[in-house]
Amino acid sequence: MTYDELVEKIDDDYRIIDLEIDEPALATYTAALVSNTGVHQKDWWWYLGVSDETLQEKIDLHKARILDLETFVLDGEQLFAAILVPNDGAAALDWSWYFNADADFLENAITEYDQRIVDLEHYLLDGTWYFSAVMIVNSGADNKDWWWYTAVSADFLTDRLTEHGARLVDLEKIGPDSYTAVLEKNPGKGWWWWLDGSMDSINLLANKEGARVIDIERHSDDTGP
Repeated sequence: MTYDELVEKIDDDYRIIDLEIDEPALATYTAALVSNTGVHQKDWWWYLGVSDETLQEKIDLHKARILDLETFVLDGEQLFAAILVPNDGAAALDWSWYFNADADFLENAITEYDQRIVDLEHYLLDGTWYFSAVMIVNSGADNKDWWWYTAVSADFLTDRLTEHGARLVDLEKIGPDSYTAVLEKNPGKGWWWWLDGSMDSINLLANKEGARVIDIERHSDDTGP
């Protein structure tokens, strides 16, 4: 989707719940959206191509938290895209966000602050693999059993999902049959995951199951997107 196409959907009263930057130089995107009505209605904001300082200013301005975080490089500068939702009143969460972090850093943050990952990106920057992550404190009503894995196969994930009685909440493809993923204990809800599908096939499968897309990742193989 182009920026104008995204804006057109937003003007039709949809809001973005997951955003991927396909081609920063071409300003093309992949997105999952929901109708911003009924039980899904909430205030929200989105920003594209901002610095980390500007993003933090917007978070503070709106008293918000990050729902989805993406980072990319354009003209040699690291920039960010983010979907924000309100984080005040009874719905406020104790949360943090990190970028250009390694796995040890994230593990230390998880342990020291009793946090769990709710949004994760695994990306290559100047030849080094890094993570960005959004975390919330894993306590009280927000406490869940959860797990995260990096550089594992689809079969490995299938086994862990079965072993833990879990569902995927975030999935990143980082290479041929190599994934980074966040799992949460499944509270008994129906859910599905698909790999290497086209937009049409994923929409068809979602409609068949009466489901909606909550996390989408676009990738290319040797023959194209």
